[in-house]
Amino acid sequence: MKQLVLGIDLGGTDTKFAIVDNTGAILRKEKFPTETHRSIDGVMSLMAERARYMIGDDPVLAIGLAVPAPVSSSDGMLYQPPNLGPEWRAVKSVPVKDLFYKYLGLDLPIILNNDANAAAWGEYWCGAGSDAKTMIMFTLGSGVGGGIVVDGKLFEGGDGAAGELGHMIVEMENGAQCGCGNKGCLEAYASATAIKRMVGEALDRGEKTSIAIPPEGLGHLRAKEVFDAAQQGDTVAAAIIAKMTSAIGVACGTIINIFNPDMIVFSGGIAAAGDYLFNPVREKARSIAFERPSARAKIVPAILGNDAGIIGAAGMAFVALGK
Repeated sequence: MKQLVLGIDLGGTDTKFAIVDNTGAILRKEKFPTETHRSIDGVMSLMAERARYMIGDDPVLAIGLAVPAPVSSSDGMLYQPPNLGPEWRAVKSVPVKDLFYKYLGLDLPIILNNDANAAAWGEYWCGAGSDAKTMIMFTLGSGVGGGIVVDGKLFEGGDGAAGELGHMIVEMENGAQCGCGNKGCLEAYASATAIKRMVGEALDRGEKTSIAIPPEGLGHLRAKEVFDAAQQGDTVAAAIIAKMTSAIGVACGTIINIFNPDMIVFSGGIAAAGDYLFNPVREKARSIAFERPSARAKIVPAILGNDAGIIGAAGMAFVALGK
């Protein structure tokens, strides 16, 4: 008999909801604006209202909630969320599980997880990593996040903050400044934000490029334009992509040596670049990783797309229920 949970992926722009069964299949899903201009209580009240609407009369067993910030799953706290509006950023922690339960008004277990961890679990449970035992996932977007599954269990660390793969140091000498305050982080080379910065630096140096800069300015540049220009022989774009793939390859090689994974999965728009991204990443990773674990580790794109977070949030709810 199919069992059901509600998966929720709270984002800075939109919040996604899905009724998911115990095979990982989505029965129905909806997306609503998060409305981060509201207060914390306002956002949580609205999310609870939409959750009740999604559940309807379905025999839902639990709710899996993924949020874009570090969390403590055990006490239901969310810490220093950067993308949920000014009131959220002004506080060090939010008792998000208790607030949601208060406004939900339903006697259902709520299982809280970080969004990157939820996406990683989604890919592990029924996506690209479904045949793996140990899988590491990088999420490449405006930043770089990640999730770690070791021997079939999500690794969260003592504070629930494990998986910040974007803040691995990949460049010790003259490393680029990262938004976290450190220099040389993977995120400073492999994120969409980093690509825009490197294009801007090249333009400031007076380098000529065919990269199509949008009329609205560099802030609207997509990574795809840079990849396209590189594949067409643009030297500025090619140098940026080479720096990016080298940094990702170093990170992958390090991950292989530490975790001996079956698979390393990449999600996000940048990962859609295909072999132009993955071939140099694989080559670099294998040049620095030990031979046997390197031969085992497959480096592949994710397959669940934007549904990974809600599927993974639901999947972690089934794990918590022992289903």
